Amino acid sequence: MAITTSYTWNITELRNDTSDKFITHASFSITGVAKSDGVAICTVRDTCCTPVNFETERTGSEKPFADVTESDMIGWIQAGIGTINVNILHRQIDKSIDKIINPPTNKNVRSKLPWE
Repeated sequence: MAITTSYTWNITELRNDTSDKFITHASFSITGVAKSDGVAICTVRDTCCTPVNFETERTGSEKPFADVTESDMIGWIQAGIGTINVNILHRQIDKSIDKIINPPTNKNVRSKLPWE
């Protein structure tokens, strides 16, 4: 039984400069779907709480706000945080999925006091 995980990035919020709609911040979420033999067995969604800040210096080659796609934003975010951090975020989702698929078996659990 081979388990594979796919990741979907979504933009949850944009902030922009009201004067020219230049995007200054973006928030995102990542959804991981674990599949076994092509069948989804677990889904985990992680909403990243720290927005990504973009440079506010205009170069003159910016893409017009109306033409920006979610795919553009995801690419810019991933480039901005770097491959190492993208992989860390994916591993966090993998760990959450693993805890659901293989819940820990803790033999040492907290119990009530016998005299209560």
